[in-house]
Amino acid sequence: MKSYIVAGPVRGSEAYDKILHMQKKIIKISGNPDVLYDPHFTLKALGETSEEVRGKIACVLSGLRFTPFDVNINDFGFFRNDPSKEGSRNVVFLRPESSAVYGMHLLLCEIFSGYEQENYYSKFFENGNFQPHITINSKFSDDCFEKIANYLSKEIDISFTVDRLVMASSEKEKKTWSSIMEFPFVI
Repeated sequence: MKSYIVAGPVRGSEAYDKILHMQKKIIKISGNPDVLYDPHFTLKALGETSEEVRGKIACVLSGLRFTPFDVNINDFGFFRNDPSKEGSRNVVFLRPESSAVYGMHLLLCEIFSGYEQENYYSKFFENGNFQPHITINSKFSDDCFEKIANYLSKEIDISFTVDRLVMASSEKEKKTWSSIMEFPFVI
């Protein structure tokens, strides 16, 4: 099971609902069904972790103290399919803007650098390569880029407060995400 430390808008909040609405609209634009992603951005990918390691990570996370911070989203981007890389696909995402996001990512990378097995994420998507993003669709063809960009350029104005970290897991075979444990910030 792969584990991640993520943050995002609280379920049922206005920001959460806006992002889900965007996901549904892009599914219609693309004509390809995709899963509805629980809106979040990954702060630290931990790779394959055992229950024992997840327990150790939970102990560390529960001892950390953070202050809630605001995130604004006014922009989007794409990761383009690269046929030379296995598993590559087109992805459209929202760009969360907050200096606290990058700082928290670096701190979590430092704290948990010895907790993960060698994994793809730490090599290519962390530290200087970190690009915080909230995936809203990952199943569309090249000819949909312009339609999706036109839609999103009119729709994005989202703000929310991050007041917790979540340890989440995913199972590739099932393509599902689940929350393992939440770590509310001290207010």
